[in-house]
Amino acid sequence: SEAHFTHLSLANNHSLDRRAEGLKNTILNVMKHGFVGVGARQNPTEKPWSLFEKNGLKIGFLAYTYATNGFTLSKENAHMLDYIDREKIEKDISLLKLENPDLVVISLHMGDEYKRTPNTQQVTLMQSLCDAGANIIIGAHPHVLEPVTFLSSKNGTKCLVTYSLGNFISGMDVVYTDLGGILEVTAKKEGGQIYVTPNFIPTWVRHGRETTGRETFEVLKLTDILTNLTAQQQKRIELYKTFVEKDVIQFEQNIPVLLK
Repeated sequence: SEAHFTHLSLANNHSLDRRAEGLKNTILNVMKHGFVGVGARQNPTEKPWSLFEKNGLKIGFLAYTYATNGFTLSKENAHMLDYIDREKIEKDISLLKLENPDLVVISLHMGDEYKRTPNTQQVTLMQSLCDAGANIIIGAHPHVLEPVTFLSSKNGTKCLVTYSLGNFISGMDVVYTDLGGILEVTAKKEGGQIYVTPNFIPTWVRHGRETTGRETFEVLKLTDILTNLTAQQQKRIELYKTFVEKDVIQFEQNIPVLLK
């Protein structure tokens, strides 16, 4: 909370690693520490979304996962977790829009691990959700960065899509898995229209080791001037900078875009 986190997606492929009881404990712990969990719930009467209001903007959050590592919920607990199902998500969006949100933000846990381009399912689903009224879609799961771009809906609106934000902090050290990003989005309502100004900050996890042998993990901005790098690290940083500029960021940084 000191880092200003408010909402957390609880829908991912590890949500049921400790079965329904583990998911229940996660939900309770998230609430206990003052966060809002999205994509999972204890009570079947709870809505699948959370609404957040700030500075005159009302933002609705939804979250879904593609699967849960082969674990499933019983029929009586089926309400606890939201899985990716296009028709269900589109229905959730339509119900959420009855509450007149200015922005609909969706977290999707899906994609092919270690692939730096989205697969057909990602592309198709995100376009469908954009057409259904989603405004910002944040993807996760592949452990590597995938493109950040704008999609145009069939209704003439736009949707900001991050196919995968990569790893923010991780012990993975294979090339591209120690690379991630922070997506900053400033939203403004003007004359009944919504504008967003996106800024993407690529990050890198520097792995180190203390004299005691204890491993260290430091999240750094890729754009900072980084010192005390090994030749291998320097080579990797240059590779990452080229990859981010060429393949990840597919919009003009810090330029307002009319969403709807």
